[in-house]
Amino acid sequence: MVRLETELAKISGLSFPFLAKLGKLQIKTVKDLLWHFPTRYEDFSRMVKIADLKLNQSATIRGVVKKVS
Repeated sequence: MVRLETELAKISGLSFPFLAKLGKLQIKTVKDLLWHFPTRYEDFSRMVKIADLKLNQSATIRGVVKKVS
């Protein structure tokens, strides 16, 4: 049974490279993983018209590919 104190390394299906990345974030147990909150995140859910983009702005745009050669 998996408990909050269970070490992630003891859970089958988690690869060593993935566990190593979590280890760099000091995430070693299920509890650590559940209580890890990002310090920042970017919301790309709002679409922006290309004409309204500003220099160095990260944004989500939508387009149509009309021709591929």
